[in-house]
Amino acid sequence: MRTAIGLFIAALAAAGCAGKMPQTADEFRQMAPGAFMVQVQDFEVKRAVRDVGETFRRRAPECLNVTIRTTSSAPGSYQVIETAYKATVIAGASKAELHLQQKHLKGVIAVYEEPVDGRYLFVVDAVPAGARATKVQIIGPSRGYDVVVRAFKAWADGSSTACPDMTKIG
Repeated sequence: MRTAIGLFIAALAAAGCAGKMPQTADEFRQMAPGAFMVQVQDFEVKRAVRDVGETFRRRAPECLNVTIRTTSSAPGSYQVIETAYKATVIAGASKAELHLQQKHLKGVIAVYEEPVDGRYLFVVDAVPAGARATKVQIIGPSRGYDVVVRAFKAWADGSSTACPDMTKIG
């Protein structure tokens, strides 16, 4: 009887640890409000949504489709992490989306089932807010990715098309 009770308690504890990682951009959007360490930023730019989408389409693949290798060492420890980033842009006359996914290739164990191209790190949405204005929403980590957020904002408002330094994130 004790064994059965112990197994039941262990099963309940394991079920409490079970979770689900968002598998689509829509699931990521739904998860974001109130999620720990996730920030939602809304702002408007004085550019047409078509222009914002075109900038995303030109810059995101070139700047964000990269693989970064980091190493760290401490006495008795050495770690190598290899991470691939993949940008996807969906742009048209009435909206633009930029998704940035992150997939650890080496050095990190995935606890949850991830989408094929990695977990969603950012989802950026742009929709019309008048004739020559666009409302932009950035959903992503609240810390550690400032260089990426600055690039998204600059691409959206047209002030810069520079690539973020992806070695400065995390």
